[in-house]
Amino acid sequence: MAISKTILLSALLVSLVACSERDSDASADAVKAELEKPSGVIPAHQLKAMERAKDVEGLLKKSEQDLRAKIDADS
Repeated sequence: MAISKTILLSALLVSLVACSERDSDASADAVKAELEKPSGVIPAHQLKAMERAKDVEGLLKKSEQDLRAKIDADS
């Protein structure tokens, strides 16, 4: 009985290992290609928020330049 369990478990292990083997070159290329794909589309509300943030950044930079120019003029 113990011998038949051992043979059965060995056969099961061999079949699992055989099914899980991959072609290393092809699978590595497939995995690399899958990782390089974009994962999704940026939602429109996030794009709008980014645009508004860029506008605010530009406004802050302009304000800083104006302030520096005023300080330099007063000095």
